[in-house]
Amino acid sequence: MAPNLVQCLLLTAVFGRTFGGPSVTDVQPQRIGFMGGTITITGTGFSEDVFNQFDPVLGNKVWFANEFVSVSCQNPINWSFLLENPQDPSTTKIVCDLPARLGKKGSNWFNLQLKVDGEEVQNSKAIEYRTDYTPEIRQIVPRYGKPGDLMTIRGRIFTKEYGNSNFGDSGSVEARREESITALMLGTSPCELTDELGNVYNMQLDSTDSDYGTIACKPAGSFIGPVNATLYVSGKYGKSKVNGAYSVNSKGQLFVYHTLPEITSISPNTGGSMGGTHVTIKGNSFDAFGDKTKVKIGSTACEIFSINNNELICSTPPEDSCQELVLVQEVFFTNFGKKLKETLPTHLL
Repeated sequence: MAPNLVQCLLLTAVFGRTFGGPSVTDVQPQRIGFMGGTITITGTGFSEDVFNQFDPVLGNKVWFANEFVSVSCQNPINWSFLLENPQDPSTTKIVCDLPARLGKKGSNWFNLQLKVDGEEVQNSKAIEYRTDYTPEIRQIVPRYGKPGDLMTIRGRIFTKEYGNSNFGDSGSVEARREESITALMLGTSPCELTDELGNVYNMQLDSTDSDYGTIACKPAGSFIGPVNATLYVSGKYGKSKVNGAYSVNSKGQLFVYHTLPEITSISPNTGGSMGGTHVTIKGNSFDAFGDKTKVKIGSTACEIFSINNNELICSTPPEDSCQELVLVQEVFFTNFGKKLKETLPTHLL
């Protein structure tokens, strides 16, 4: 007897679920630096609901694991510069941000574990973490400066390319490498790699066959304090690690680069010995948050009445002799036992 319509629908649903579920066809890159990077998973049947990354069931959940540990591959990706070809949510592609290799136990090969809307997707895909693919920041020159000052990093950068900015700059297209620099971050702010016209400040390799080189950039924003640095290289290289470029400030904080405020002028430079003189200090990158910025005349506080990024006004304390004015903005750091700070002396009579 021929099956009726209801039976056909049931058969369609059963076979549709059995043979039409999510599947994985490829994972790229198959090898990546030890600090992780952008991973692209292709296949079919993936969830388009990528904004449920905090839901325990819905969306695409991606992990990579060896015999001892597993790491979650974040999707969607927070940083837009990690997406070389940004696209709308897709049922055939997942792009995620793989974190650094966790621990040292077990194999460097990590197997893909994928759940789509709560359903585990069987697959045989894996990636390998490799130390020789890991970008490294080995030196920062200078190690401190005010926001907007040009700084240079040196290390294993693998490429001199930045989009099309350096295309063929060595005399031939053949000199161009496949991967490119995608960003250099200081903390959570970018370090700008190009000027206002889009010209690269400096990005070069030591030689045509070298993986080591230098990159120049300008820190963006007005943050004052210690920051870490991360270089992002496309494809199999991914995120950088710091190798020998750390310093330690007086609070015991590690940093790669330290921003400092700048003083350009102080007026007036004389005042009554009874105090109460309003002193205007001009410069840049003054921090108005809380009590991070302090001014002292000698060892006595100059009370701050107003402050913004470029100017602060304080009232002098009573003094009976010439004193040095010192601006302190939580910028102390220690290198080889020497303590540095922003100071500009002026005599208050």
